[in-house]
Amino acid sequence: MRVESAGMTTDNTKIAGTHSHSQWEILYYFSGNGILTIGDREIPFQPGDIVCQPPNIPHSEYSKNGFYNIHIQVTDFQSPTDDFVPQFKDTSNLDLQNIAMFLYREFHLKRNGWNSLVNELFQVIYSYMLSVKQNDIKNIYVKQLEDILVANISNPHFRIDDAQKSILLSAFYLKRLFKKETGTSPLEYLTLKRIEYSKSLLETRQDSSLNIKEIASLAGYDDPYYFSRVFKKITGRCPSDWVNTVE
Repeated sequence: MRVESAGMTTDNTKIAGTHSHSQWEILYYFSGNGILTIGDREIPFQPGDIVCQPPNIPHSEYSKNGFYNIHIQVTDFQSPTDDFVPQFKDTSNLDLQNIAMFLYREFHLKRNGWNSLVNELFQVIYSYMLSVKQNDIKNIYVKQLEDILVANISNPHFRIDDAQKSILLSAFYLKRLFKKETGTSPLEYLTLKRIEYSKSLLETRQDSSLNIKEIASLAGYDDPYYFSRVFKKITGRCPSDWVNTVE
């Protein structure tokens, strides 16, 4: 796959007239709600939506209050799904929005190595599409909570109860749903992620010169003694023994 062009609508564009492309076009919507018409199909869009438009199909866009998107044309694109028009949602942290903006800037700045960088950035977006397709059975609320938990691995002040309040399900039902789909409770999930992260920090400790207290803090634990207890409970070794093992 190769990125051939990367364009951006002006802010608050209301109408994009009917046109077509000889290549696949990937749309990322930053803002606005409206209708994307592809052939005889109408597809509602909103911020965070990613739509893959097939080649040689007339399409147009309309938004009453205006929309803003990035459009990327790609050669040799392999559709990540069997759908006529593959559609995806960005993560709750809008990770793909940042990647799309980075890709757009590098495409137009054309700094040293820009071509390879732009194609690699698009490959990240494409890999996300494949990942979503493979995991599309997972409940949207479970995905949302997973994103929140991962974003707070290093935050010692994070409280799972606060995260659950931001999701429009009862805390009791969300916990049951989360455990059914992941095999762990939200707290267990976060704890395992933190310990996995701390293990990677311990394995590079010789180069980073981080001490156990600093590693505990980076893994979301204010108390290094509590961190050591949790670490030993999960791994069977205390952090210092883990360091000696990997060295």
